[in-house]
Amino acid sequence: MKGRAPFAVDVWFIDLNPPLRRLNELQSLLSSDERQRAERLHFPDHRRRSTVASATRRLLLAPYLKMPPEEIPFSLGPHGKPFIADSNWHFNLSHSNDLALMAICEGFEVGIDIEYWRSRINIDGLVNRVCSAREEQEFLQLPSSQHIASFYKVWTCKEAFVKAIGKGMLYGLSDIEVEVNPAKPARLIKAIVSDINLDQFFIRSLDVPVDYSAHLVVNTRTKADSLLLHLTYRYC
Repeated sequence: MKGRAPFAVDVWFIDLNPPLRRLNELQSLLSSDERQRAERLHFPDHRRRSTVASATRRLLLAPYLKMPPEEIPFSLGPHGKPFIADSNWHFNLSHSNDLALMAICEGFEVGIDIEYWRSRINIDGLVNRVCSAREEQEFLQLPSSQHIASFYKVWTCKEAFVKAIGKGMLYGLSDIEVEVNPAKPARLIKAIVSDINLDQFFIRSLDVPVDYSAHLVVNTRTKADSLLLHLTYRYC
């Protein structure tokens, strides 16, 4: 669009179930903290996914930062969000089941979330916990066949948003309102937080496999509609 400045976000798809040889190669890239974090997980699948996600995060960031992957110095924000000190590159990673997504952007904070549709969860109980009263009313008005898609849309939109603002779960998910209808575009509607201006945020649904939901949120720190988002999907 004429007159709108562009910026770019790369979204990387990561297979968390690689061949054993590849898994061994990835383990060699981990810091001692990352290795210990994976080893503390009880289930082998969880340890594998943690190992692959942490190591691949290093591999993907290395070309952007122009440094060896094993030397990248991760820091943690006050609410646990990883970042690279003294760098203008921002990133966020999310994984569910055997698929991970990682967003990388220069100059703007990003949040990303992906969730695998687990049909055996108590969706009605979770809706009551994560939705506002208005959202819950809209959810109940949808056909039951849309409930699982609606719930995971709401969940991933809100998770991506709190990651983009770097607050983790400091803000309750029910204090954020988003578009509930799975047939409509993703939209941030309301945040009951005094220091948040929703006009600064992009939100986008991401193209992911069937039975997954995923959303990206970018904190532009300016009026978002004055910028043009170039979203690129990449695979590793």
